[in-house]
Formats: sequence, C-alpha cells, structure tokens
Amino acid sequence: MKSSKTLLQIARESVRLHEVEFGRVLNSLYPYNKLADVVLPISGALDEGFWFRIQDEFHIQTTNLQISQKTYKVELELYVSFHGDNEFWYKNPSNSYVETNHLATGGAHGAYREVLVTLNGQLVGSVIPFPVIFTDGINPLFWEPVVSIGALDLPTYDINLTPLLDVNTETVKYEVSSIEIQCKSEFVLLGGEFEVEGERSSQATARVNSSFGDLKTQFTEKTKFKSKLKFKSEGNKKELDPQINSYTVFNVTL
Repeated sequence: MKSSKTLLQIARESVRLHEVEFGRVLNSLYPYNKLADVVLPISGALDEGFWFRIQDEFHIQTTNLQISQKTYKVELELYVSFHGDNEFWYKNPSNSYVETNHLATGGAHGAYREVLVTLNGQLVGSVIPFPVIFTDGINPLFWEPVVSIGALDLPTYDINLTPLLDVNTETVKYEVSSIEIQCKSEFVLLGGEFEVEGERSSQATARVNSSFGDLKTQFTEKTKFKSKLKFKSEGNKKELDPQINSYTVFNVTL
C-alpha cells in the first residue's frame, strides 16, 4: 500500500532490445520493426514491491543497465500507476485553492503530472500519463478493492532511445525542450475553475553502427496537454475536460 503522503507516481520499466548477428549483412529494413529479441526488466527493490516509488517532484530513482553491442534499436517501455494523494491527480486543485480554503488534504499541486527519464544525467524523454478513472473516482461509495481483469486499462508508454546507441557523441544531436506550463485559477470559496496547459518536444539524430548496417536514425516527438477543471456545488461536484495530444515520427535509413 502507498502512503497517503505520496505526491507523484510509481513507475517501473522494461527495455526492449533488437539485435543482429555479427557479420550478417542485410539489404532491407524489413526486420527493423519486428518484435524485440531481448526484453530487460527494470524494477525496484523486493521490499518495495518491485516498484520505483516516487514520493515528490524532487525524488529520483536510478538503476544500472548494460546493453549488448549488437543492439541496433532500443525502446524504454514505461508503466505508471498513481496512488495516495495522486490517485485522482487529474482533478486536483491548485495549491492556492487548498491553502486559501484551509483544506486538510494532500490532493493538490494542480491537474498536471509528468514522468521524466534521464540517461547518465541527460534528459532523454518524458511522459504525460493518460488519466485513468478508478471506481471511486466517480463516487467514493463505488470503491472496490479488487476489480475484474481488464476493467482498468493502464497503458504503457514507449520512449525510443535508439539514437543514444551512437558511440560517437559528437555525431549525436539529442534535444528535449524545457516544459512550458501555463496555469490559471479563479475561485470563490469552494467553487472555481482551473486550467493547465503544458507542452514539450524532443528530437534526435544519430548514426548507429551494427552488423545490420550503418543506420541513420531520426526521432521527433511533440506532446501537448490541456486540462479544464470546474468545482461546483461548494466543491462537491467536479467537471473535468483533459486533452492529451502526442505526435511521434521515427525514421531509419541505411
């Protein structure tokens, strides 16, 4: 069970590797999008339930990973689950709303969450999770400790790290823009409106040398998030309109 003081998400990952045999020459990119040859699980400690538990925006979890030199494509699959005060993060009000109304709740920090992924200290990707409504998200009386299989579809998110396989750091161009977040809140007592907008983009270009060939990889991604939240009936009724748009292009040429 998560502590109710937890501010951010729990995450665990796996890395999918695509490998080729040394000395093998291929003239087609046909196998490039096949299923991964190797899946490397990344998880936390046993006493933490194998999760990377993130307590607040300053908490960082790290791990070490070794990738085969035969790898020509690598993707990080990220799984995110929210608990405690962030179980319903998508309808959390601003800090000023909680402080002004003297509310004894940890469910604040606004309706925006983002998971950042770094490699050797460099920001290489980010994910704005898709809002998932649990049973008591509609009404606390609907809470169920266990639901049927498939009732809650928590998606995974892929971050392509292929350009970072280039051993020649001078030829790697990897850029993740700083996040741009705009927040607006207007409230009187327990009624009000809150708007949050966020946008981030990333792009990378590199050459990956392997027995598959000398591959030029180009990756571009842009994600936008917008949320409108209304508190009505003295805060007892909430209306939510979240929007997440993601655009990804990945090109590979010999």
